[in-house]
Amino acid sequence: MTEKTFYLFWQKQLHRSQLFRFLTIFFAIYAALFFIVLGIVFLAVPETRAVAVVALLAFLISKFLVCDFLALIIHHPRPYQALNFTPVIFSRIFSLKTKVARSFPSGHVMSIAAISTVLFAYDVSLGIAGFIIAAFAGAARVIMGYHYPVDVIVGFILGVLVGLLTLLI
Repeated sequence: MTEKTFYLFWQKQLHRSQLFRFLTIFFAIYAALFFIVLGIVFLAVPETRAVAVVALLAFLISKFLVCDFLALIIHHPRPYQALNFTPVIFSRIFSLKTKVARSFPSGHVMSIAAISTVLFAYDVSLGIAGFIIAAFAGAARVIMGYHYPVDVIVGFILGVLVGLLTLLI
């Protein structure tokens, strides 16, 4: 199976099943809402405010320092750009169709993994739930043609490293 065949297969599946399409959109684009809601709740509760601040710092470092820096120096096109196909789904807020080559690494997965690492240090079950969401988000972003598997894997690893370093600060 060629790379383009792989991505076009998943694009067809997104057309065929409304449930598959919904779940893919949810995890690829809107899974971060889980962390936004959790962060607001943690900020509102004095006992968990410190965890929320550390998680926010991990997010900011992963997204705006590490991910954006790597995207500036590594101009890796997204699969839909390199393989010249139009993805079935785009979000006007979170994942715009773009001509800018910014596939590597996955910022969504890196951010979720960084936050999940901080949550894991606070509460293992929350951290594991976050890592599971990161895995689903990564798979969904590959299915949608936004990332290659390596973008997601490296994003996850870097996110965990950023989360660990943030905990040391």
